[in-house]
Amino acid sequence: MKKIVKVLLLASALVSFVGFAGCKTSSTSKKNTDDTTKEEQNKEDNKEDNKEDNKEDDSKITTPEDEDTLEEETPPGVPFHKFGGCEVGIWVADWDATLAIGSVETVDDALVYTADFAWWGFQLVDNAKKPAKSKTFDMSNIAYVTFEAKADIEVEFKVLGYNDKGVVEPGATLEVTKEWQEFRFDTDDNTDKNKGLLQFSGNGANFTEKKKFYVRNIAFFDEDDNEVVPVRN
Repeated sequence: MKKIVKVLLLASALVSFVGFAGCKTSSTSKKNTDDTTKEEQNKEDNKEDNKEDNKEDDSKITTPEDEDTLEEETPPGVPFHKFGGCEVGIWVADWDATLAIGSVETVDDALVYTADFAWWGFQLVDNAKKPAKSKTFDMSNIAYVTFEAKADIEVEFKVLGYNDKGVVEPGATLEVTKEWQEFRFDTDDNTDKNKGLLQFSGNGANFTEKKKFYVRNIAFFDEDDNEVVPVRN
């Protein structure tokens, strides 16, 4: 408020000066005009500088769109096409819970399961070691799954889905060869609280002597054929 009063008093003094000294009015008015023009020009220059600074600052700001892009560029977990990954639970023998029927490893972009017993299988879940603490998956918008698979020998295998109660039987029986093939598995029982993603098993086939089963590029699609990603609850 005090600054405004000073400006008004100064303006009043200039008006009085102009009234009493007409010959100097032009010179004094021009000087004031020049000062005002320079001040306005400085203000405009400052505005332009601020705009450039803001542009540089804006380039450093991460927007929600940038975050989405970064999330999409995050490498997927093996053996998925886009999904970030989960744990692998290996079937164990009924008579000895400490005996795992096989082992798993990752080779390039594939999950490789080595079987030690005729009845073999593994499941893709959130927490394989502590199922009671596993998170569920929202897969209510998923209509089918695609994946690539092969094995050391030609053999039948089963793929099963999940819902909020557990594994959904009977699943689908498919035949795998020694070459990579793409398979499609329709999943009609998905819920918003699936207890797992998928389960693969040997369908009772003799798969001993350290035979290997390979799977990769597991992808999830909605009914409009858009690839989607399961969400952990």
